[in-house]
Amino acid sequence: MRARSDHTHPPAAAAPGRLFGTLHHRHFRQVWCAWSAASSAQRIDGILVAWLVLDLTDSAFLVGLVGSMRFLGALLGPVTGVIADRWDRRRLQLYAGGAMAGMVATLLVLAALQRLDV
Repeated sequence: MRARSDHTHPPAAAAPGRLFGTLHHRHFRQVWCAWSAASSAQRIDGILVAWLVLDLTDSAFLVGLVGSMRFLGALLGPVTGVIADRWDRRRLQLYAGGAMAGMVATLLVLAALQRLDV
């Protein structure tokens, strides 16, 4: 078996034992920053939606119901896994990001126009 070699430039050498040694690799740093920003945005979105539902309905049950609906997509894991295996991952990420941005923009406009209802 032949070892895979990277014909680009070698990765920056990280000092062994350093806590943040992996951050010396440019590609890892980019992926980590993007993932951190997206994860933070999802957490903030969850808090804001729950807060909005509580403000509109004053019902703890509906806050819990809307919060639990956010995990409904996890039940579609087998289907979405097949899609992820068969489609181009970059294009899939672009579509998913565009769809999420569209939903957030729609919520923003509806909230600004005070047309949201649970």
